[in-house]
Amino acid sequence: ADIRAAAEAACCDVSNEVAREREQRVRLEFPALVTAAAAAVRTREALLRQARPAAERSTFKPQLLEAAIEAARSSAAGSGASEADIRAAAEAACCDVSNEVAREREQRVRLEFPALVTAAAAAVRTREALLRQARPAAERSTFKPQLLEAAIEAARSSAAGSGASEADIRAAA
Repeated sequence: ADIRAAAEAACCDVSNEVAREREQRVRLEFPALVTAAAAAVRTREALLRQARPAAERSTFKPQLLEAAIEAARSSAAGSGASEADIRAAAEAACCDVSNEVAREREQRVRLEFPALVTAAAAAVRTREALLRQARPAAERSTFKPQLLEAAIEAARSSAAGSGASEADIRAAA
């Protein structure tokens, strides 16, 4: 079982490397495809938000990717981009827009709910110190799930009566 898990992890690592390399190449060779796809993602997301304002962004992903692929495909005419290039451009665009949305939410939460961010940060520092005592040589990355959990708990308890949504609490954490 351990051997199989190691083999699956290796396949996943190589697959991710290949995807990153393709994405970087597409960004360099076909920037117009990525730009067009990102614009389509923003437009489609705005329309979906109007229809379902409270929906989680993750529920939109298939439709956003579809819009990105359509836009990249129509921009690809005569560019020499393959279908794999078009898909990579669309995925890169979705990633870009997702990162933009996350940064915007984070900035908004920092301005609207600074106490949540402060409480979450204090909880992370405390939890990390406890984890360090238990496993002094461990990498910080191994603590991430537990640190995020502590941050969410602290932000949630600080959010009472603030009007912060669950998405705001998670962004603060």
